Amino acid sequence: LADESVGKPWNTGRGYIALAGVRLNQSRRGEALDAVELALSIDPTSIAAKAMRGMILLLQSDFDLAESDFQAVFEADPNHPFASFGLAVCFEKDDRFSQASSMFQKAEGVALTGEKQAAAALGRCRTSAIMGDFVAADQAIRRAIMAEPACDLLSVVRPIATTLRTWKRSETIAEPPLSAIISAARSLAFA
Repeated sequence: LADESVGKPWNTGRGYIALAGVRLNQSRRGEALDAVELALSIDPTSIAAKAMRGMILLLQSDFDLAESDFQAVFEADPNHPFASFGLAVCFEKDDRFSQASSMFQKAEGVALTGEKQAAAALGRCRTSAIMGDFVAADQAIRRAIMAEPACDLLSVVRPIATTLRTWKRSETIAEPPLSAIISAARSLAFA
């Protein structure tokens, strides 16, 4: 928190952000949110604090407020790894699948680890499949497996299965899209 190698003294705001990260890792979300709010009271423009608060809000399913924080971070730094992923999740939760798919693709490109790359690629797979773009979905799932062989493929299958169940109950869905999504879901087993 004090970076003497570059002559930066202790920074209380950064300290609260670090504390928020620790509390978040301990699943103490309320305390994490309190700490990040203290950081923002010191520096209301802190991109790091807004990114941390966005992640906490995302985990609390407060998607509207999380989206606002992630949007602010993204505008300040389009390559911030939390911003694009967080926005993508918020868009997906709001059924804005085209925006989510594009943002997951951006998140995949700026991810810092193979695990985060895979999570973004799986998000792109989900949203692409739901929109009926099975070529993009197939490519995304293959990238996810390459980035992280032990990635959570069920995070893709569950939402697609839910969509499929809804479509099957609907009398207005055409047979070709239904067949295509069933085929894509089956192909996940062999990816």
